[in-house]
Amino acid sequence: GPFGTQLHNDEYVSEGIPVVKVKNLSFNGTFLDNSFSYITEEKFNYLIRSAVYPGDILLAKTGNTIGKFSMLPSYINRALIASSNLKISPNPEKFNKFYIYNIIQNLTKIDYWNNISAGSTRPTITLSDVRNIDIIYPNDQIMKKYFLLVEPLYNLKEKNIISLYSLTKTRDALLPKLMSGEIRV
Repeated sequence: GPFGTQLHNDEYVSEGIPVVKVKNLSFNGTFLDNSFSYITEEKFNYLIRSAVYPGDILLAKTGNTIGKFSMLPSYINRALIASSNLKISPNPEKFNKFYIYNIIQNLTKIDYWNNISAGSTRPTITLSDVRNIDIIYPNDQIMKKYFLLVEPLYNLKEKNIISLYSLTKTRDALLPKLMSGEIRV
């Protein structure tokens, strides 16, 4: 993510491109979209190296939040990650994103990230730590079978998340109008 000196509080706007922070990640891999900060298109283009796109896996890298993770959902076209996160963008030609996601999930469950973290005052993991993980990669035939099994499950999960997101937005728009009496049931 961008260093703190590259993104200041006065650069946040009320609408625009979301900034994914640690509070948007969870230890079980759920993406939490209940609170975003936003930046302008211009600022996004300036910090494009910290851009994330649907399917990118995000991982918290510092402090007591090490190991929080999630995959950026498809209803967010693009976002920027905060400095406390790192991103993993699996190459679809080489790796299945769901396979990598499940590896990250299992490493979080066994507290792997805290065990490899370094830092005397604040534990931290680096991109090098992630790159140096040995991954058992099955042959292509097994990987294709794996993908055929898990893709429908993740697609259904994503569809449900999108529905929930849409319903939440609708509720949030209607509730104040119901409370004020602007609309009646």
